[in-house]
Amino acid sequence: RKENKREIENCWLNVERENFNWEKHEMMINYLNSPEKFTHVFVLDADAVLVQPDHDTVQDMIKELEDAGKDLFLTNEDWIGDVSSLTRINGGVLFAKNTPFTRALFEDMLDSHWLGPDGISKPRIGGGRMAGCASNEQLCLDGVRHRKEFKDKVLIKGGLTYNCGTNDKSMKRLQAADPTLQILHFMGGSKSAATRALCQGDRKLTGEGNRGYGCAA
Repeated sequence: RKENKREIENCWLNVERENFNWEKHEMMINYLNSPEKFTHVFVLDADAVLVQPDHDTVQDMIKELEDAGKDLFLTNEDWIGDVSSLTRINGGVLFAKNTPFTRALFEDMLDSHWLGPDGISKPRIGGGRMAGCASNEQLCLDGVRHRKEFKDKVLIKGGLTYNCGTNDKSMKRLQAADPTLQILHFMGGSKSAATRALCQGDRKLTGEGNRGYGCAA
């Protein structure tokens, strides 16, 4: 039936999107294990933007990790404003210090994903079975955040500063050059707002004007 065909197509599209998101974890592993021996690896969603071009946001994130004695920098969704958003991890910002823990964690999560609902029985980071990674990577992060090994090594900072979704408030903060807004994330249906925000406002964040790279039609 016609409606079943649409449901099947939507199902495939959702699975495809989830698989694309897991590519971020594979990319993270590849860079952490690179012979170049990078000290830190930053994987940022393609629809997220560093919005303080005159400020070293990455250095701030390094300092946040060092001050907290942690290895992995993640963000919550506190910009939404409800209680659950304070503990819900958004996968758009992954910033890892290159350590045995971060290499093991991303290997564990990816292996758990490949093996389906049952996950892996002996994760490299320690502790019991790691499951909950069969679908999307954000749910996987949310599933492992309760583990002691994860809490000991992972810093979760506010998305209001380091991974803020777009709404009326965040767009006003952007145009006001609010220094507490470091990364703006045009997630979901807000992607169409990126051109207006980055190219047509008072702040020309690309540094090249409306006809430069990233803004030209």
